[in-house]
Amino acid sequence: MEIGRLRELVLGVVVPAGVVVALASLRVSRAYVVEGDSMRPTLHDGDYVHALRLTSWVRRRLVRPDAIVVARRPDAPEITVIKRVAAQEEAGLTLLGDHPALSTDSRHFGPVDPAAVEAVVWLRYWPLSRARLLAGPFRPGRGAAWIDHVS
Repeated sequence: MEIGRLRELVLGVVVPAGVVVALASLRVSRAYVVEGDSMRPTLHDGDYVHALRLTSWVRRRLVRPDAIVVARRPDAPEITVIKRVAAQEEAGLTLLGDHPALSTDSRHFGPVDPAAVEAVVWLRYWPLSRARLLAGPFRPGRGAAWIDHVS
């Protein structure tokens, strides 16, 4: 194997996998499986994501408009949803799916109390061909070509 391909493999697969394992073992990050198409094109049915559990640091820096979060539905707290924060208001967070026609979101169940947010999605890691950073300090700014979401 040539050095360039080996380096690409290490940087593209081994290092991110090591970060995921380290964060998961510290119980800082948790894996979720996306169900449904409400977050298309960013997340597809069957995608695997990792989300940072909420600490005060994560809440202050990452729970803001455009972040993808894991939250409990206010009308059915036993159901967890993965949605994008559209707005932060006094009444709570407005959570919307990227594909409005296929999404049950704040337009249906109203604003979500910030305390109902469990985690912020930071990485789509499966399938490997679509692996992307979705949040955090290393994510490129808005409009970067490989962040594939609908604004």
